[in-house]
Amino acid sequence: MKSPSTNLPSRLKTGSRFVLAITGVLATIVAANTLYLLLVRAGVVVTGQGVTGSRVFQLLLLGHTGIGVTLVCVVLLFAGLHLPRVWSRQNRRSLTTGIVTVGACLVLLLTGLFILTEAASRSHRWVWWAHVIVATASPVLYVLHRRASVVRSHPSTGGRLTRGTLALLALFLVAHVAVPAPDVIEAEARGETGQAYALERLGMTPPGYANPESPFYPSPGETASGGIVEAAVVLGRVPPDGETVRDVVGARGVYDAAGIGSEACVRCHADVTAQWESSAHRFSSFNNPFYEAAVNLVREGDRRSNWWLEVHRQVTGTEASVGQMKSRWCGACHDPALLFTGDLDSDVDRRSVASQAGLTCLACHAIESVHDRTGNGNYRLRVDAGDPYLYSGVEAPGLKRILHDAALRARPDGHRAAMLAPVLSRPEGCAACHKVSLREPVNSYRWVRGQNEFDSWENSGVSLENASTFYLPAERRVCRDCHMPLEPAPLGDMAADRGLVRSHRFVAANTALPFIRGDSAALLRTEQFLRDEKLSVDVFAALVPGARRVYGLSEEPLELPPGSMPTFDVVVRNRGVGHAFPGGTIDSNESWLEVSEGGDTLAISGGLDEAGWRDPNSHVFGGMFVDSAGRIIDRRNALDLRATVFTNVIGPGSADLSHYEVPMPLVPGGYDLVVRLMWRKFNRGY
Repeated sequence: MKSPSTNLPSRLKTGSRFVLAITGVLATIVAANTLYLLLVRAGVVVTGQGVTGSRVFQLLLLGHTGIGVTLVCVVLLFAGLHLPRVWSRQNRRSLTTGIVTVGACLVLLLTGLFILTEAASRSHRWVWWAHVIVATASPVLYVLHRRASVVRSHPSTGGRLTRGTLALLALFLVAHVAVPAPDVIEAEARGETGQAYALERLGMTPPGYANPESPFYPSPGETASGGIVEAAVVLGRVPPDGETVRDVVGARGVYDAAGIGSEACVRCHADVTAQWESSAHRFSSFNNPFYEAAVNLVREGDRRSNWWLEVHRQVTGTEASVGQMKSRWCGACHDPALLFTGDLDSDVDRRSVASQAGLTCLACHAIESVHDRTGNGNYRLRVDAGDPYLYSGVEAPGLKRILHDAALRARPDGHRAAMLAPVLSRPEGCAACHKVSLREPVNSYRWVRGQNEFDSWENSGVSLENASTFYLPAERRVCRDCHMPLEPAPLGDMAADRGLVRSHRFVAANTALPFIRGDSAALLRTEQFLRDEKLSVDVFAALVPGARRVYGLSEEPLELPPGSMPTFDVVVRNRGVGHAFPGGTIDSNESWLEVSEGGDTLAISGGLDEAGWRDPNSHVFGGMFVDSAGRIIDRRNALDLRATVFTNVIGPGSADLSHYEVPMPLVPGGYDLVVRLMWRKFNRGY
């Protein structure tokens, strides 16, 4: 090879020419591969259709990395052979462009490996763009290098490389269209019989309707197949060993080791998994002794059948007891691993994997839709694996799992689409379980409202949905703004954006669960959450007998006659709770005002006796409900609820006013009036 302009001989030896030829072949493959990936990405942007499930796409995505790494290694080998031979010619332009080209290859290597190992996530978007920009610039740099070189390429070389690239690109595109995507489990069609389905087609089904032909009746929760599914749909493919779970439960009463169902998730989502492992969502089933006691009242004690359950028994032939059928009503929100596998239809072994699972990762992230706003677990659960990547069924460590994780990290959009249905980021997703009612099949009575955080939130200023509300915040706030705030991800969670993830601790007001597990960190976190300007207490004014009402009590001491009986106005304001306070199960939650006088407690209202019972004359926040015989609902026996005695809750942005007559001591001196808003998750009776 000689320069057409200088006739100087080429400095390339036989070995170097061979390496250069290999470089050209690899560069052609990488160029075609890159164009294919860019065209696919452009197609996704234009059509909005994902392609992660394409086998060809994933293979070429992984191949892009493998061939790219090989190409860079060959380039470095060629540079090592070539540079010492051409250095003496002192062609600065040629040397500069050559060194910059090699540097660009190194940047491509580092950014490519970074994307492969750390994922092309939102936080690493800049790395992806750097990779694309440098990849686009590299051919230009190489052309500039050859144009500045003493010995230039043969005129036909560029044409051969171009034709080879286009031929490979065409081959890749044909394969992309021709090769089918991996098989997924198709949802079976439901039968459409009976008047209920006729009404459903017309949009006239009653709120919270549950299909009596469903194996999960009376729960409105359903699977995409319409029937019972394998445990892997909720528990993941590799739950912990059953004997291990039984041993831990036997020793500690609850399985509190590494979370069930998160074994695959933790490989990429270490922070989110660690947060969820201490959450109330994780301890929602028979690993929650408070819930376990309540659901067993239904399963073991309720033998009252009704017309609705008998119709269900006739059309399905179920052999479940009345109590077991009614407990399904709880299952979609508390026991998805038991409900959707049919295990609630028989005796539950509380030491089994499914009963200790709680709300697993897939229990929420496999939800594909929510039927309406009526709650009670009215969602549809996806039944396929939701994993469109190569070797999705392989969980054992090894090459196949490495390739699966590499494909997922390189193109996580398919995983994100499968695991994050749009409804999960909206309040309606939370309403599926945090809005409850009891219907005739469950209580053999009539429709009765249970807890309802969704409507309380939506009908307030917090949601910006109520035009008549008194309180309007600076911006709309939804469930996850308070209960899933952004939190640092020190473990390197791949869902992190700028180092932050949505917290999966779901911190709220349940101080009981972390307390009985001895989880002091979770308990402290919950207490801090409750004290973080959620509510405020003020002694607002005082009415002195024979005098006017006095305001601004915190500004200076109030002079009162010894032995007098002034009345103090106490205001509790809901400042930071996005729904009514208290929320949730207000029959067993307990909040009250404790008002005491003097350091030695000369007088007190709302105190606790030695056995922990609250003063019955306290000013309380919560509710009282009774059964058909007028007995108080005090065992979380919601199915017996018939009437409301009272409810006293504080809506978002609202306040509660109470009045206290406080006897002044006969002995003159300085005294303090101390008012505290008290809270405990369960009242003493429960």
